[in-house]
Amino acid sequence: MINERLEINNEYCSGCGICKSICPVDAISFKKNDIGLSYPVIDFNVCVNCMLCFKACDTKEDINNKRTPPIDHVNSKAYYAYSIDDELRYKAATAGVVSQISKTLLEVNDVDVVVAASQNDNNTIETKYIEKQNIDELPSGSIYRQVVLLDNYIEKVTSSNWGKVLVIGLPCHIAAVKSLHEITPKLKKVKLYTIALFCKQTKDDRFADFIRKYLKEKDKNAKVDFRGDGWPGVTRVNNKRVIFTDYKLSFMWGTFCYTPQYCMKCKDSLGVTADISVGDAWVKEYMSSDKKGSSFLLVNTDNGHELFNHIKNNIYFENKPVETVLKSQGVSVIKFKEKLADEFIHNGRIHNRLFFKAKKFVEFIYSNNFVLVIPKVALKILYRFLLSKIMFK
Repeated sequence: MINERLEINNEYCSGCGICKSICPVDAISFKKNDIGLSYPVIDFNVCVNCMLCFKACDTKEDINNKRTPPIDHVNSKAYYAYSIDDELRYKAATAGVVSQISKTLLEVNDVDVVVAASQNDNNTIETKYIEKQNIDELPSGSIYRQVVLLDNYIEKVTSSNWGKVLVIGLPCHIAAVKSLHEITPKLKKVKLYTIALFCKQTKDDRFADFIRKYLKEKDKNAKVDFRGDGWPGVTRVNNKRVIFTDYKLSFMWGTFCYTPQYCMKCKDSLGVTADISVGDAWVKEYMSSDKKGSSFLLVNTDNGHELFNHIKNNIYFENKPVETVLKSQGVSVIKFKEKLADEFIHNGRIHNRLFFKAKKFVEFIYSNNFVLVIPKVALKILYRFLLSKIMFK
């Protein structure tokens, strides 16, 4: 985050990249810390004090939090959905829905380019600008890491003369790209479509380190495929794998272990500021019967309805109550995060000491490998204690 004095708060910066993209003199670069999180650095010998980076960041924060409706006021159109392409449904994230939407829109020329992130075999995260001629490069996997998605966005879009752009990202990325389109004259004529992935949190690099230890992978730099191969999916390093819902991984998610601080101030867990938002159908009805992939889809805007009408023949869908989608993502968790976001809006920081002490305790038992020897039943008892006595209060 960048304030009006051009001071950067690394702790709460999501690393979206829009400050670098909008800087007219290339005074901003990104630096990575020892847990794999990137944050901007301003070279004041080059900076001309135009304040565009602050304006972009401030507008993004406004979209990500103040303009996001509370969960009780979400009135989006909700669907259960998956791709009718069985192979895509099995291999891709979100039951192939996002990949299918992207592919269809490119094929019928409803968008000129799809902007999305991909993790290569060297563990490097890349931003891809995918046109119709390279449609086979559309990413299909999950990336549970920070993504600097938009650091070259303005230059790339304007120099390529794209008129219709689809951006796929987390809610923080969607707020960021909408901010760029609001305040950048060069982007005013570009039609922006957005798809958000439901997201309550991401992870820093310690998550991948734990997975390698858990799967007894000796190569500390081996690529981690966080999720794939059907529903609920597997996490894989080389030929070693574990089901994604394994309890030692689930415990980490439920307690926000290794979750960056910037995730805790985000109010838009369901990505409702995007035209369409998509996430996994974590309800018993599908978890017990589906092996290929199940997703919920929210259509949030007029642009979203336009996109949905263009692609609905390529996906299977059923109407669902919004309440079912909320339940699948954990209403209590989303409301807890809304409280943290409201506290951040009013105070500029989050003060929930009990929660963060519990989070640090869990990170301690993971970082020191204690969790590898703690019996599953003991983890479950600890989990229930943490949630009932300390967390989400």
